Amino acid sequence: MPDKIENISWTAKQRQNYIEELKSEQFDLLIIGGGITGAGIFRDVCMRNAYSNKNLKIALVEKCDFAFGTSNRSTKLVHGGLRYLAYGEFDIVKESETERNWLRDNFQNLVRPQSFVYPAFKGHESSSTIRLGLSIYDKLADHNNFKDYEWLSPEKLENEEPNLDISTTRGKGAGLYWDTNVNDARLTLESIKEGIHFGGIAINYAETKSLVKNDQNKITGAKVSDTLNDDEFIIKAKKIVNATGVWIDNFLEKYPENIIRPTKGVHIIVPEKNIGCNHAVIVRSIDDGRHFFCIPRGKFVLIGTTDTDYNKSFDEVYCLQEDSDYITRSVKHYYPKAKLDNKEIISAYAGLRPLIGEYKIPDEDDDENEDDQEKEKSASEVSRKHEIIESENGLITISGGKLTIYRLMAEELVENLITSGDIDLPFEKDFTKKKFSISYDREKWESDRKNLDLDLDIDILDHLHQEYGKGIETIKTIIQKQPELKERLIENRPFILAEIIYILEHEFAPRLIDVLYRRTEVWMLVHPKFQPMIAKKVADIMKEYYGWSDDKKKKEINNFLDVIYKNSFFYTPK
Repeated sequence: MPDKIENISWTAKQRQNYIEELKSEQFDLLIIGGGITGAGIFRDVCMRNAYSNKNLKIALVEKCDFAFGTSNRSTKLVHGGLRYLAYGEFDIVKESETERNWLRDNFQNLVRPQSFVYPAFKGHESSSTIRLGLSIYDKLADHNNFKDYEWLSPEKLENEEPNLDISTTRGKGAGLYWDTNVNDARLTLESIKEGIHFGGIAINYAETKSLVKNDQNKITGAKVSDTLNDDEFIIKAKKIVNATGVWIDNFLEKYPENIIRPTKGVHIIVPEKNIGCNHAVIVRSIDDGRHFFCIPRGKFVLIGTTDTDYNKSFDEVYCLQEDSDYITRSVKHYYPKAKLDNKEIISAYAGLRPLIGEYKIPDEDDDENEDDQEKEKSASEVSRKHEIIESENGLITISGGKLTIYRLMAEELVENLITSGDIDLPFEKDFTKKKFSISYDREKWESDRKNLDLDLDIDILDHLHQEYGKGIETIKTIIQKQPELKERLIENRPFILAEIIYILEHEFAPRLIDVLYRRTEVWMLVHPKFQPMIAKKVADIMKEYYGWSDDKKKKEINNFLDVIYKNSFFYTPK
């Protein structure tokens, strides 16, 4: 394996070579799905394979781009799930906090401590209830949170959050506790890169059309469509894992129509000054009482999320005007001076949670059609538990869960594969709790930054460290060869041209939308009216790198802008 993951050669220029290998080899394990769940399984199996010198062949295919679905549209938190305590799900909270702490300590540039303020609002939890909940939260984490919670007096709360309308609270203050924030798409991508680093194969835009079976109705492979080149081929695999999130029902047989109960969560992004919160603040909807967050992210605030049942297209999920109105009218109640009109919004997005409905999973020997009705639960009350489902045809499916525990979910599935004899690897619990190879610790960065010898503004340096970790060393080399690549993509944002080259050479991004929507947060932190200018700049680089025609470049720009505008209810392009 290569010595440095930041120099790994994983470019879409090699895509056809990977496809030829997928066509010609038999794989010990094929993972369908390139979201956070599939990425975690890929990382786990490839890591165990490399360390045990078993030389198994492991592959992952994704129908769109990596992190196309839920894994790029979360609330961007790795957290314990404080609110699950109210439903008695202490085990989920404990395992989530344990996994959060591992990520916080072992991927420090990407998973960063975030303070949260939980006020005792009128008509909602009392201060004593909040204190009790936060005490349990710290105890379940064995007091290994970034810091234990503290109680803010009314005076200190007003000092910490001067723009919060204190009259909406009970006058008892607030709890201040800690969780972590993350770039969810990059966590997904870096997990896949670790798998590549350890010898696996992963490609995007490879849609599994059907499963191939033998005469005994056992799965022997998958029919896959290369959607970039209109080509279909068979991948032969001894075992297949279905890790497709909200799409898992597409591959299940003899199960209720809806194993998954998808719920929609929406978010909007506004400039930080439009609200003025110093911490992430938990607020309550004035319509139905549900919790959501105002979370600072540099110069911006992310507001969300909703939690409502969803029954439309899983491939096209958008934040609508009514979704935004639901959020903003409550924020304005607590922050009366907040500027949240449509003209103030920078971006908006929506994602689906792949939650498990309360259905009875039928016995393989049960010939009757089980169709038990789901218990009457609101979308917010549906458990974040996860399940591993073994089908009679040999398919292994993992469903439910949450981003924070993706490593644990992967470990449980891999243990299942190993103990059942489906894959020949040694099993050791917590084996994958290793530091991410590309992680760049915060303390070391603070020291190294002074001697980096790069003529870049501090906001750019911190951005490159935060998003790419040790990859900043490779980006430094790119800049030293081509100093003109220090140029920003747009004024007052930290994105630069050199990171685009890094992405193309090391992060398997065949399309413009991959670069601007999932490898970077350009889509989220730049207003739609400036996106055409950025799209052209980046498409020009990609045209030269990949040898695109003018027509191809135009199509890529139009495709990206179409997605941007569909997600921008607040803006009408001229």
